Amino acid sequence: MLENLSKSMTPDKVLINHLVDVKRYCDNQLDIEGVLPLERCKRLIEMLPKQEAEAAWVLKLHFWRDDKGLYRLSGRASTSVNMICQRCLEPYQQPLESEIALIYFESDEQLSHAMERSHLPEEDHFEPVVLPPKGGAISLDTREGSDEAKQSALNGQENRATPSKELVLLAELLEDDLILALPQVPKHPLDASGEPECPVDAVAVVKEHEPEAKVSALAEGLKAIKAKLSLNND
Repeated sequence: MLENLSKSMTPDKVLINHLVDVKRYCDNQLDIEGVLPLERCKRLIEMLPKQEAEAAWVLKLHFWRDDKGLYRLSGRASTSVNMICQRCLEPYQQPLESEIALIYFESDEQLSHAMERSHLPEEDHFEPVVLPPKGGAISLDTREGSDEAKQSALNGQENRATPSKELVLLAELLEDDLILALPQVPKHPLDASGEPECPVDAVAVVKEHEPEAKVSALAEGLKAIKAKLSLNND
């Protein structure tokens, strides 16, 4: 899948590693631009219908530290996913965009300490987030044929022995914000005249036939009652 995805990408949209060292990235003020396969976002995928194999988030991210030493991540994520329109019940392509503005903390205690010392002013639009657990849950697999080895090869990088305890999944860092980008009620977009692009309005069809269905159900009910009364009389 990774090889197929790389062939369909333009040079400025390279496949980026899904494992990141937040502190090191912020210390070095790294900028990352590329794509993250949608399949990496496990919770998001569970909320969506079947997606194309090549579906991916296009990411432009900037890791940095502010003057108080806080780890920050800013940037933008965009993609297009298959969704089911709730107006016509037909599939359609839904563009998604998310502005990323996050401050990362290693623990709840560190976050509470920063808030107590007013390191997070009320006007700060960055959302505070506690980093996912690190350590034994994530290991860097550099064996030939592994995803990490393939991604490093695609990016023209050598596999580096980064300590596994410092690595977290990029999808876990971003997934909450990406989920919030989903529309509450998926619908086809409106055309230039302000009308929905739906091929058929399923809700309108149901409403149109609803009186007929009620009359039919009533007739069937009356027929059943008459039959029951007839049997009793016999």
